[in-house]
Amino acid sequence: MFNKPINWKRPYKRDAKAKDREFAQNWFQIAQRLLDEDKIQPLPHQEKVGGLGGVIHGMDAVHKGKVSGVKLVYQI
Repeated sequence: MFNKPINWKRPYKRDAKAKDREFAQNWFQIAQRLLDEDKIQPLPHQEKVGGLGGVIHGMDAVHKGKVSGVKLVYQI
């Protein structure tokens, strides 16, 4: 997306691709316009406590169907 290689181990290693950068630039403009025009809206979020350890509890709540349609946010 940034036209820079990702030098991680396989399977995450990626070469730089100018066309990915171009796509990302175009998509960002489209997505921002849709947000500005209220044609799409981000999910609401819930700020949770517990830091990184709390993420486990949040994932469990999602798995059990206790949380749906919101982004869980944890301060680390």
